[in-house]
Amino acid sequence: MRIALTHTRLARRGGIEGYLYRLAGSLLERGEEVHYFAATGEPLDHPRFFFHRVRALPGPPFLKVWCFDRSVQQALREGDFDVVHGFTKTSRQDVYTDGSGCQADFEQISLPLRGPVRRAIRRWGPHRYAVARLEALRYRRGRFRRVIAMSKMASEQIRRRHGLSESEVEVLYNGVDLDEFSPGRRETEGVEMRRRFAPDDVLLVLFVGNDGSRKGADILLNGMQRIGPVRAKALIAGRVSSERDLLSLARSLGVEVELLGPREDISCLLAAADLLVFPSRFDIFGMSVLEAMASGIPVVVSRSAGASEIVTHGKDGWVIGTEDCGGVAEGIRRLADPVLRRSMGKEARRTAEGYSIDRHTDRLIEIYREVAEEKRRATSLRSRSLESTTSRLSRN
Repeated sequence: MRIALTHTRLARRGGIEGYLYRLAGSLLERGEEVHYFAATGEPLDHPRFFFHRVRALPGPPFLKVWCFDRSVQQALREGDFDVVHGFTKTSRQDVYTDGSGCQADFEQISLPLRGPVRRAIRRWGPHRYAVARLEALRYRRGRFRRVIAMSKMASEQIRRRHGLSESEVEVLYNGVDLDEFSPGRRETEGVEMRRRFAPDDVLLVLFVGNDGSRKGADILLNGMQRIGPVRAKALIAGRVSSERDLLSLARSLGVEVELLGPREDISCLLAAADLLVFPSRFDIFGMSVLEAMASGIPVVVSRSAGASEIVTHGKDGWVIGTEDCGGVAEGIRRLADPVLRRSMGKEARRTAEGYSIDRHTDRLIEIYREVAEEKRRATSLRSRSLESTTSRLSRN
Protein backbone atom coordinates (compact mmCIF):
# COMPACT_ATOMS: atom_id res chain seq x y z
CA MET A 1 0.00 0.00 0.00
CA ARG A 2 0.96 3.62 -0.50
CA ILE A 3 0.44 5.17 2.94
CA ALA A 4 0.56 8.91 3.69
CA LEU A 5 1.27 10.04 7.26
CA THR A 6 0.84 13.71 8.22
CA HIS A 7 2.27 15.61 11.15
CA THR A 8 4.00 18.97 11.54
CA ARG A 9 7.35 17.33 12.37
CA LEU A 10 9.28 14.13 11.82
CA ALA A 11 11.75 13.41 14.60
CA ARG A 12 13.25 10.44 16.41
CA ARG A 13 12.31 11.83 19.83
CA GLY A 14 9.29 13.42 21.42
CA GLY A 15 5.95 11.90 22.35
CA ILE A 16 3.92 11.64 19.16
CA GLU A 17 6.97 12.34 17.00
CA GLY A 18 8.95 9.42 18.39
CA TYR A 19 5.93 7.15 18.06
CA LEU A 20 5.46 8.17 14.41
CA TYR A 21 9.13 7.62 13.64
CA ARG A 22 8.88 4.06 14.96
CA LEU A 23 5.55 3.50 13.22
CA ALA A 24 7.03 4.56 9.87
CA GLY A 25 9.91 2.14 10.38
CA SER A 26 7.54 -0.67 11.31
CA LEU A 27 5.41 -0.06 8.20
CA LEU A 28 8.52 -0.09 6.02
CA GLU A 29 9.61 -3.42 7.53
CA ARG A 30 6.30 -4.87 6.35
CA GLY A 31 6.96 -3.79 2.79
CA GLU A 32 4.64 -0.78 2.72
CA GLU A 33 5.47 2.47 0.92
CA VAL A 34 5.41 5.40 3.35
CA HIS A 35 5.02 9.07 2.43
CA TYR A 36 5.48 11.51 5.31
CA PHE A 37 4.16 15.07 5.04
CA ALA A 38 5.67 17.54 7.53
CA ALA A 39 7.03 21.08 7.81
CA THR A 40 10.33 19.89 9.28
CA GLY A 41 11.95 16.53 9.72
CA GLU A 42 14.79 14.05 9.76
CA PRO A 43 13.86 11.69 6.88
CA LEU A 44 14.45 7.97 7.22
CA ASP A 45 17.05 6.48 4.89
CA HIS A 46 14.96 3.87 3.11
CA PRO A 47 14.11 3.31 -0.57
CA ARG A 48 10.36 3.14 0.15
CA PHE A 49 10.27 6.20 2.41
CA PHE A 50 9.42 9.55 0.84
CA PHE A 51 9.56 12.80 2.80
CA HIS A 52 7.37 15.66 1.56
CA ARG A 53 8.25 19.02 3.06
CA VAL A 54 5.07 21.04 3.53
CA ARG A 55 5.24 24.81 3.31
CA ALA A 56 5.07 26.45 6.74
CA LEU A 57 4.02 30.09 6.71
CA PRO A 58 6.09 32.26 9.07
CA GLY A 59 4.06 34.44 11.37
CA PRO A 60 1.45 34.09 14.11
CA PRO A 61 0.55 30.55 15.27
CA PHE A 62 -3.00 30.71 13.87
CA LEU A 63 -1.64 31.41 10.37
CA LYS A 64 0.80 28.51 10.68
CA VAL A 65 -2.03 26.17 11.63
CA TRP A 66 -4.22 27.18 8.69
CA CYS A 67 -1.31 27.26 6.26
CA PHE A 68 -0.12 23.80 7.25
CA ASP A 69 -3.58 22.30 6.80
CA ARG A 70 -4.10 23.92 3.41
CA SER A 71 -0.62 22.95 2.22
CA VAL A 72 -1.11 19.35 3.33
CA GLN A 73 -4.49 19.07 1.63
CA GLN A 74 -3.03 20.46 -1.60
CA ALA A 75 -0.02 18.14 -1.48
CA LEU A 76 -2.21 15.10 -0.82
CA ARG A 77 -4.39 15.87 -3.84
CA GLU A 78 -1.30 15.59 -6.04
CA GLY A 79 -0.67 12.01 -4.88
CA ASP A 80 -2.62 8.79 -5.21
CA PHE A 81 -2.57 7.15 -1.78
CA ASP A 82 -4.37 4.05 -0.58
CA VAL A 83 -4.82 5.67 2.81
CA VAL A 84 -4.03 9.03 4.45
CA HIS A 85 -3.46 8.91 8.21
CA GLY A 86 -3.38 12.24 10.05
CA PHE A 87 -1.90 12.90 13.48
CA THR A 88 -2.06 16.69 13.78
CA LYS A 89 -4.40 19.66 13.35
CA THR A 90 -5.68 18.85 9.87
CA SER A 91 -9.22 19.11 8.57
CA ARG A 92 -9.58 15.96 6.45
CA GLN A 93 -8.01 12.49 6.20
CA ASP A 94 -9.04 8.85 5.85
CA VAL A 95 -7.84 7.88 9.32
CA TYR A 96 -7.25 10.30 12.17
CA THR A 97 -5.47 9.49 15.42
CA ASP A 98 -6.16 11.88 18.27
CA GLY A 99 -3.07 12.22 20.46
CA SER A 100 -3.77 15.56 22.12
CA GLY A 101 -7.44 15.54 23.07
CA CYS A 102 -10.19 18.02 22.36
CA GLN A 103 -9.26 21.68 22.56
CA ALA A 104 -11.92 22.57 25.15
CA ASP A 105 -10.82 19.76 27.50
CA PHE A 106 -7.17 20.67 27.08
CA GLU A 107 -7.87 24.32 27.89
CA GLN A 108 -9.70 23.48 31.10
CA ILE A 109 -6.40 22.19 32.48
CA SER A 110 -3.76 24.18 30.63
CA LEU A 111 -5.12 27.72 30.80
CA PRO A 112 -5.15 28.06 34.62
CA LEU A 113 -1.45 27.06 34.62
CA ARG A 114 -0.47 30.15 32.58
CA GLY A 115 -0.01 33.74 33.65
CA PRO A 116 -2.87 36.22 33.17
CA VAL A 117 -1.50 37.75 29.96
CA ARG A 118 -0.74 34.44 28.25
CA ARG A 119 -4.04 33.07 29.52
CA ALA A 120 -5.95 35.96 27.92
CA ILE A 121 -4.05 35.58 24.63
CA ARG A 122 -4.77 31.86 24.55
CA ARG A 123 -8.42 32.28 25.46
CA TRP A 124 -9.29 35.17 23.15
CA GLY A 125 -6.62 34.99 20.45
CA PRO A 126 -7.25 33.82 16.88
CA HIS A 127 -5.13 30.69 17.35
CA ARG A 128 -7.76 29.18 19.64
CA TYR A 129 -10.48 29.70 17.07
CA ALA A 130 -8.35 28.33 14.23
CA VAL A 131 -7.64 25.14 16.19
CA ALA A 132 -11.28 24.76 17.25
CA ARG A 133 -12.48 25.25 13.68
CA LEU A 134 -10.13 22.59 12.31
CA GLU A 135 -11.19 20.22 15.08
CA ALA A 136 -14.85 20.69 14.23
CA LEU A 137 -14.13 20.07 10.54
CA ARG A 138 -12.11 16.90 11.01
CA TYR A 139 -14.78 15.19 13.11
CA ARG A 140 -17.55 16.03 10.65
CA ARG A 141 -18.90 12.87 9.05
CA GLY A 142 -17.66 12.58 5.48
CA ARG A 143 -14.23 13.97 6.36
CA PHE A 144 -12.96 10.75 7.91
CA ARG A 145 -13.42 7.02 7.52
CA ARG A 146 -11.91 5.97 10.84
CA VAL A 147 -11.14 7.81 14.08
CA ILE A 148 -8.57 6.29 16.43
CA ALA A 149 -8.20 7.43 20.02
CA MET A 150 -5.00 6.75 21.95
CA SER A 151 -6.99 6.11 25.14
CA LYS A 152 -10.53 5.70 26.45
CA MET A 153 -10.20 9.20 27.85
CA ALA A 154 -9.63 10.58 24.33
CA SER A 155 -12.49 8.52 22.94
CA GLU A 156 -14.91 9.88 25.55
CA GLN A 157 -13.86 13.46 24.82
CA ILE A 158 -14.32 13.08 21.06
CA ARG A 159 -17.71 11.41 21.38
CA ARG A 160 -18.95 13.93 23.95
CA ARG A 161 -17.74 17.02 22.07
CA HIS A 162 -18.54 15.96 18.50
CA GLY A 163 -21.47 13.59 18.78
CA LEU A 164 -19.78 10.52 17.32
CA SER A 165 -20.91 7.05 18.31
CA GLU A 166 -18.79 4.52 20.17
CA SER A 167 -18.53 2.43 16.99
CA GLU A 168 -17.03 5.40 15.12
CA VAL A 169 -14.08 5.82 17.51
CA GLU A 170 -11.69 2.93 18.08
CA VAL A 171 -9.36 2.93 21.08
CA LEU A 172 -5.89 1.80 20.05
CA TYR A 173 -3.14 2.29 22.61
CA ASN A 174 0.32 3.21 21.40
CA GLY A 175 2.94 0.61 20.63
CA VAL A 176 6.45 0.48 22.09
CA ASP A 177 9.72 -0.84 20.67
CA LEU A 178 10.47 -3.76 23.00
CA ASP A 179 14.09 -3.96 21.84
CA GLU A 180 14.95 -0.30 22.33
CA PHE A 181 13.19 -0.24 25.70
CA SER A 182 14.31 -3.43 27.37
CA PRO A 183 15.22 -4.59 30.91
CA GLY A 184 18.43 -6.03 29.47
CA ARG A 185 19.82 -2.54 29.06
CA ARG A 186 19.83 -2.04 32.84
CA GLU A 187 22.93 -4.26 33.13
CA THR A 188 24.79 -2.44 30.35
CA GLU A 189 24.07 1.22 29.55
CA GLY A 190 22.00 1.58 32.71
CA VAL A 191 24.86 0.86 35.10
CA GLU A 192 27.15 3.42 33.48
CA MET A 193 24.41 6.03 33.18
CA ARG A 194 23.37 5.65 36.82
CA ARG A 195 26.87 6.40 38.08
CA ARG A 196 26.58 9.88 36.56
CA PHE A 197 23.62 10.81 38.73
CA ALA A 198 23.56 9.10 42.11
CA PRO A 199 25.12 6.45 44.35
CA ASP A 200 23.55 3.00 44.49
CA ASP A 201 21.77 3.69 47.80
CA VAL A 202 19.84 6.67 46.37
CA LEU A 203 16.50 6.00 44.71
CA LEU A 204 16.59 7.50 41.23
CA VAL A 205 13.17 8.88 40.28
CA LEU A 206 12.74 9.84 36.63
CA PHE A 207 10.23 12.28 35.12
CA VAL A 208 10.00 12.56 31.32
CA GLY A 209 7.91 15.10 29.48
CA ASN A 210 7.79 18.49 27.84
CA ASP A 211 5.46 21.15 29.27
CA GLY A 212 6.46 20.30 32.83
CA SER A 213 3.71 22.41 34.40
CA ARG A 214 0.92 20.45 32.70
CA LYS A 215 2.66 17.12 33.20
CA GLY A 216 3.14 17.77 36.91
CA ALA A 217 6.85 18.33 37.55
CA ASP A 218 5.88 20.45 40.57
CA ILE A 219 3.59 17.66 41.84
CA LEU A 220 6.54 15.28 41.71
CA LEU A 221 8.73 17.64 43.77
CA ASN A 222 6.00 18.30 46.34
CA GLY A 223 5.43 14.57 46.65
CA MET A 224 9.14 13.89 47.15
CA GLN A 225 9.16 16.26 50.11
CA ARG A 226 6.88 13.76 51.91
CA ILE A 227 8.81 10.52 51.42
CA GLY A 228 10.38 10.65 54.88
CA PRO A 229 13.64 8.76 55.39
CA VAL A 230 13.84 7.49 51.79
CA ARG A 231 16.89 8.93 50.04
CA ALA A 232 15.88 9.89 46.54
CA LYS A 233 16.87 12.14 43.66
CA ALA A 234 14.60 13.38 40.88
CA LEU A 235 15.75 13.57 37.27
CA ILE A 236 13.55 15.75 35.05
CA ALA A 237 14.04 15.19 31.31
CA GLY A 238 12.26 17.48 28.85
CA ARG A 239 11.47 21.14 28.30
CA VAL A 240 10.08 22.99 31.30
CA SER A 241 8.58 26.47 31.17
CA SER A 242 10.78 27.94 33.89
CA GLU A 243 13.85 26.08 35.11
CA ARG A 244 14.53 28.81 37.65
CA ASP A 245 11.10 28.44 39.28
CA LEU A 246 11.39 24.66 39.39
CA LEU A 247 14.85 24.75 40.95
CA SER A 248 13.65 27.36 43.43
CA LEU A 249 10.75 25.09 44.40
CA ALA A 250 13.10 22.14 44.85
CA ARG A 251 15.38 24.18 47.11
CA SER A 252 12.48 25.41 49.23
CA LEU A 253 11.24 21.83 49.63
CA GLY A 254 14.68 20.38 50.30
CA VAL A 255 14.38 17.98 47.35
CA GLU A 256 17.37 16.92 45.29
CA VAL A 257 16.67 17.37 41.58
CA GLU A 258 18.61 17.60 38.34
CA LEU A 259 17.11 19.18 35.24
CA LEU A 260 18.35 17.38 32.14
CA GLY A 261 16.48 19.32 29.44
CA PRO A 262 15.41 17.59 26.21
CA ARG A 263 17.24 14.28 25.80
CA GLU A 264 17.85 11.87 22.95
CA ASP A 265 18.79 8.97 25.25
CA ILE A 266 15.50 8.30 27.07
CA SER A 267 15.98 4.53 26.82
CA CYS A 268 19.31 4.86 28.65
CA LEU A 269 17.79 7.10 31.33
CA LEU A 270 15.03 4.57 31.89
CA ALA A 271 17.63 1.82 32.15
CA ALA A 272 19.37 3.82 34.89
CA ALA A 273 16.26 4.88 36.85
CA ASP A 274 14.51 2.94 39.61
CA LEU A 275 11.02 4.15 38.71
CA LEU A 276 9.17 6.67 36.59
CA VAL A 277 6.76 9.21 38.09
CA PHE A 278 4.26 10.76 35.67
CA PRO A 279 1.72 12.82 37.67
CA SER A 280 0.30 14.61 34.63
CA ARG A 281 -2.67 16.92 35.00
CA PHE A 282 -3.77 16.12 31.42
CA ASP A 283 -2.32 13.67 28.93
CA ILE A 284 -4.18 11.72 26.29
CA PHE A 285 -1.63 8.93 26.66
CA GLY A 286 1.91 9.56 27.97
CA MET A 287 4.35 7.47 25.96
CA SER A 288 7.06 7.59 28.63
CA VAL A 289 4.84 5.44 30.90
CA LEU A 290 4.73 2.58 28.39
CA GLU A 291 8.44 2.99 27.63
CA ALA A 292 9.26 2.75 31.33
CA MET A 293 7.17 -0.40 31.72
CA ALA A 294 8.88 -1.94 28.69
CA SER A 295 12.22 -1.08 30.32
CA GLY A 296 11.21 -3.14 33.35
CA ILE A 297 10.65 -0.38 35.89
CA PRO A 298 7.38 0.36 37.71
CA VAL A 299 5.53 3.63 37.25
CA VAL A 300 3.60 6.08 39.40
CA VAL A 301 1.03 7.66 37.08
CA SER A 302 -2.01 9.88 37.53
CA ARG A 303 -5.49 8.93 36.32
CA SER A 304 -5.42 12.09 34.21
CA ALA A 305 -2.98 10.37 31.84
CA GLY A 306 -4.47 7.93 29.37
CA ALA A 307 -1.56 5.53 29.89
CA SER A 308 -2.90 4.85 33.39
CA GLU A 309 -5.58 2.76 31.68
CA ILE A 310 -3.01 0.03 30.92
CA VAL A 311 -1.55 0.05 34.47
CA THR A 312 -2.88 -2.30 37.14
CA HIS A 313 -2.55 -0.52 40.49
CA GLY A 314 -0.28 -2.38 42.89
CA LYS A 315 0.76 -4.96 40.31
CA ASP A 316 2.83 -3.24 37.61
CA GLY A 317 2.55 0.34 38.79
CA TRP A 318 0.91 2.83 41.11
CA VAL A 319 -2.13 4.82 39.91
CA ILE A 320 -2.87 8.06 41.76
CA GLY A 321 -5.37 10.89 41.58
CA THR A 322 -4.91 14.25 39.89
CA GLU A 323 -2.86 16.78 41.89
CA ASP A 324 -2.16 13.92 44.33
CA CYS A 325 1.16 14.80 45.98
CA GLY A 326 0.39 12.35 48.78
CA GLY A 327 -0.14 9.60 46.21
CA VAL A 328 3.23 10.39 44.64
CA ALA A 329 4.88 10.13 48.06
CA GLU A 330 3.16 6.85 48.90
CA GLY A 331 4.08 5.35 45.54
CA ILE A 332 7.74 6.31 45.94
CA ARG A 333 7.86 5.03 49.52
CA ARG A 334 6.36 1.68 48.51
CA LEU A 335 8.67 1.32 45.54
CA ALA A 336 11.72 2.14 47.62
CA ASP A 337 11.51 -1.53 48.63
CA PRO A 338 13.87 -3.23 46.14
CA VAL A 339 12.05 -6.58 46.30
CA LEU A 340 8.67 -5.02 45.49
CA ARG A 341 10.25 -2.80 42.87
CA ARG A 342 11.83 -5.74 41.05
CA SER A 343 8.61 -7.74 41.21
CA MET A 344 6.50 -4.87 39.88
CA GLY A 345 9.15 -4.11 37.25
CA LYS A 346 8.85 -7.65 35.88
CA GLU A 347 5.07 -7.33 35.79
CA ALA A 348 5.41 -3.98 34.05
CA ARG A 349 7.50 -5.59 31.31
CA ARG A 350 4.91 -8.34 30.86
CA THR A 351 2.20 -5.73 30.49
CA ALA A 352 4.24 -3.75 27.95
CA GLU A 353 4.80 -6.86 25.85
CA GLY A 354 1.08 -6.76 25.08
CA TYR A 355 1.53 -3.30 23.54
CA SER A 356 4.44 -3.85 21.16
CA ILE A 357 4.87 -1.64 18.11
CA ASP A 358 4.50 -4.81 16.00
CA ARG A 359 1.04 -5.61 17.37
CA HIS A 360 0.07 -1.97 17.07
CA THR A 361 1.20 -1.84 13.44
CA ASP A 362 -0.62 -5.09 12.64
CA ARG A 363 -3.91 -3.54 13.76
CA LEU A 364 -3.23 -0.33 11.85
CA ILE A 365 -2.55 -2.26 8.64
CA GLU A 366 -5.85 -4.08 9.09
CA ILE A 367 -7.56 -0.69 9.37
CA TYR A 368 -5.65 0.64 6.35
CA ARG A 369 -6.74 -2.31 4.22
CA GLU A 370 -10.36 -1.89 5.26
CA VAL A 371 -10.23 1.81 4.40
CA ALA A 372 -8.42 1.24 1.09
CA GLU A 373 -11.07 -1.29 0.06
CA GLU A 374 -13.86 1.13 1.02
CA LYS A 375 -12.23 3.82 -1.10
CA ARG A 376 -11.87 1.46 -4.07
CA ARG A 377 -15.53 0.45 -3.84
CA ALA A 378 -16.59 4.09 -3.61
CA THR A 379 -14.47 5.00 -6.64
CA SER A 380 -15.87 2.07 -8.61
CA LEU A 381 -19.42 3.06 -7.68
CA ARG A 382 -18.85 6.66 -8.76
CA SER A 383 -17.30 5.44 -12.02
CA ARG A 384 -20.25 3.17 -12.82
CA SER A 385 -22.68 5.95 -11.93
CA LEU A 386 -20.85 8.35 -14.23
CA GLU A 387 -20.81 5.80 -17.05
CA SER A 388 -24.53 5.20 -16.60
CA THR A 389 -25.28 8.92 -16.67
CA THR A 390 -23.11 9.42 -19.75
CA SER A 391 -24.81 6.50 -21.51
CA ARG A 392 -28.28 7.91 -20.81
CA LEU A 393 -27.26 11.34 -22.06
CA SER A 394 -25.78 9.90 -25.25
CA ARG A 395 -28.96 7.94 -25.99
CA ASN A 396 -30.99 11.10 -25.56
